[in-house]
Amino acid sequence: MTKKLFLIFIIFSFLNQDIRGQQKNISYSDQQWFQYFIDIKFAKKWTLFSNFGIRSKQGFTHPHQHVIFTGITYQLNKNIRFYQGFTHLGIYKNDALSKVEFRPFQEFRHKHKYGIVGMVNRIRVEERFFKTIVNNILQDSYTFNFRFRFLFVLNIKLFHFAPKKNDSALLLSLGDEVFFNAGNNIVYNVFDQNRLLLGLIFKLHKNLSLSLTYDHQLITSNIPNSYRENAIIWLRIKQRIDLTKKKSKI
Repeated sequence: MTKKLFLIFIIFSFLNQDIRGQQKNISYSDQQWFQYFIDIKFAKKWTLFSNFGIRSKQGFTHPHQHVIFTGITYQLNKNIRFYQGFTHLGIYKNDALSKVEFRPFQEFRHKHKYGIVGMVNRIRVEERFFKTIVNNILQDSYTFNFRFRFLFVLNIKLFHFAPKKNDSALLLSLGDEVFFNAGNNIVYNVFDQNRLLLGLIFKLHKNLSLSLTYDHQLITSNIPNSYRENAIIWLRIKQRIDLTKKKSKI
């Protein structure tokens, strides 16, 4: 099973190069993303999760997007979780908010550990509703499409920090996520995008971690032979609070 999943990762990692050889019109951008994640475990198998993020471009000089999502998680066992959530996304153009997205989603996630290697597989289905903003007024009309996301990540533990009892460690993270669109208005961008991920995870405590990731993103559009290529530096803070214990240390 591990060999098959690793093969999928290799195929996805070369997907960028395969498409790149066919493309004609490419726009390039550097982006900077910051996100804060918090999980609050309130029952043995149930967790409330939230995420707040801002995304800028061209060296922090222009806003690109803001993102907020929240939802609930059911843990079937130590390896399998199911998610139901809702995302709000704001998209900026010429430094002004021009479009918003309302996005319910469902997710299946499988995690497994092989020695020092942790493996994550995620399948997410999104229902995407877009509305434009004209003269600071949100329009009533909207467009809609589905999106399917497939993520595969390997987290490799490099070494522990002291004290080891707090589960503090440094990990190398390698991953790839591929996106597909579906809907009546989807013509040339059934393949939506690919994200190739490389980063470090600084696990400061079992309930707190920082990660710094380079994300090479290739995005298609609904215009033939038109693509965007983004070089993204992505800083994430992840915090976990366990309310099922008498004392939770963060």
